[in-house]
Amino acid sequence: MIVISDNVNKINSSDNFQDAVLRINLAWYSNLEEAEKIILESDRDIMLDFPKGRKKYPVTNHKISDVLKLAEHKNVKFLAVSNIESPEDLKHFIVSNSTLEIIPKIETIKGINNFNKINCQIAMLDHDDLWRDCLKNNKTTDQYLSLIKKLESLCKTRKAILLKTVGVVFFGAV
Repeated sequence: MIVISDNVNKINSSDNFQDAVLRINLAWYSNLEEAEKIILESDRDIMLDFPKGRKKYPVTNHKISDVLKLAEHKNVKFLAVSNIESPEDLKHFIVSNSTLEIIPKIETIKGINNFNKINCQIAMLDHDDLWRDCLKNNKTTDQYLSLIKKLESLCKTRKAILLKTVGVVFFGAV
């Protein structure tokens, strides 16, 4: 059984997700060979999601060089990188002569406040980590929601895509 959120109806898509990009969250892979197997077996474009600086479970120790090597597969089109707060946080991921699109994951107040300095056409918002950062910094729910609106506005002005979670998928089998 696969259960998806009714929030999927908020996405304007008539193609039943035929062109959906497959996201591989590397936080859930203790070794990159498992992720590589998925890449090799997929006929979809791939987004690798690299948990740089991750502090919550599961914590991995993948090397940047190993992730970039994994990203050399022809169907890997995107590399999302966690905990981006400044352009310097992305410098190790920029590969010359590559078509790989680097996607900063914005997860903190600092990341939102510095977003204008971060060069990207696609960004990803981690609502949960932003909420944790807001709690750590004694921000209210209204301030949290204002930060999200600020990031949305910054992306709109730049004509950049902001990827946000829209519900979740649950799966179960007997």
